[in-house]
Amino acid sequence: MSLARLDKKQYFCLHNFAVRPAVAAIDYLIISRFGIFVVKVVRQKGIIEGTEHSDTWVQQILKRKKRIANPVKQCKVQARAIRKLLANNKIPVVPIVVFGMTAQLKVKANTHVVLANNFLNVIYRYDKEVITAEEMEAIVKQFNSHTVRHNIKKTRIYNIKEILEERKRLVDADICPKCGSNLVIREGKTRKYKSCSQYPKCKFRHGL
Repeated sequence: MSLARLDKKQYFCLHNFAVRPAVAAIDYLIISRFGIFVVKVVRQKGIIEGTEHSDTWVQQILKRKKRIANPVKQCKVQARAIRKLLANNKIPVVPIVVFGMTAQLKVKANTHVVLANNFLNVIYRYDKEVITAEEMEAIVKQFNSHTVRHNIKKTRIYNIKEILEERKRLVDADICPKCGSNLVIREGKTRKYKSCSQYPKCKFRHGL
């Protein structure tokens, strides 16, 4: 994404920033005098279709389709968590979802959803200074101390309750929570169960 090209006097970047246990670690958090950018990197390739508010999007590679979690919703949750950390609620917090160059985007969303080569263009659209250099320095110190306090060696930190709720929602919608493929109903020796249509590649199963 060419983050190295950002002026280090104007932009400060944190990687895998842990906000709080109930929210996944943020891939990149960019603090600047023009606002704060919450960046989620998505590595899926192929044709990506989805909308702002849908629960899942569709990834298509050749003729094979599978569902993936809506990254815009995930990124917006992270942005809201950052807003709660800030004392100044006038500072814009901008969620940005970035796909690699092997993706083809067919997405309808108001949130920024871009390929990696357009990422800096989005950042540079925000050119109005909204905080002073001193305020930016204070935010960087605040977030740095937050990072130390929340050991971020793990790239993802989840709340167990949220995992279980999301897992149930996906299973109820016949979507495999492990790989995003469809679930099918199979019969065992004693009862029926749902399992991934990609078995044996994916061995997820859920009893009925």
